[in-house]
Amino acid sequence: MRTKIARDSLAARRTDTNATLSTINDRIKSNLPLMSDGQASLGRYILDHLQEVAFMSAADLAVQAGVSEPTVIRFARALGYSGYQDLRKEVQRFLRLYLGPGDKIRGFLTLTQDHKAILDKVFDIQETLLRETRSLLSHEAFWCAVEAICKARCVFLFGQGAGVILPEMLNFRLQRCGYHTYTITSGGRDIFEKLHLITEKDAVVAFTFFQTDEDAVIVLDHARSAGAKT
Repeated sequence: MRTKIARDSLAARRTDTNATLSTINDRIKSNLPLMSDGQASLGRYILDHLQEVAFMSAADLAVQAGVSEPTVIRFARALGYSGYQDLRKEVQRFLRLYLGPGDKIRGFLTLTQDHKAILDKVFDIQETLLRETRSLLSHEAFWCAVEAICKARCVFLFGQGAGVILPEMLNFRLQRCGYHTYTITSGGRDIFEKLHLITEKDAVVAFTFFQTDEDAVIVLDHARSAGAKT
């Protein structure tokens, strides 16, 4: 049953990914015949460089595409977005769901041809992602999570692959503050040995990158069925 739920969730995410990409491509392609030469040229550039556009400012995109910055803003609004930032967020959403780490690194290095500018670009990207995260995180959700952890009998921390460092770091901090914790950082037997320990008095924190993997879905599904906070 849990495996089926995991498959259904992952399938829904893949459908969402395809819809996002289709929306971006369809919006641009269907509007190209109605646009001025400058906007049409910009549209073709974006279609060919989606990965790079995700991290460009309106000014950077204007330079790369050979148009003016006002043309970039008018282009985004012509597609139905509130502005260029709105368009770029949809491109970033596609990248998070669709591209793997290797694809992203290759795209970043292609965009940053001046090696001396790599450090600045890295910080620019992280600042953009932090601002986006802040805009999506509500105070209510944050304090609900804090309260759940503070009141929990035990805090279970899940993460795998590149995400292992996050539960390990939080585990270290929570234990220093006197909290009882378990980490779930391996697959298979490690997961099922610890799942049966979860009760309604516990909290479960799961760390995943971009797409929720099957093991994370299984852990969260079991935690909710046990009445734990997630």
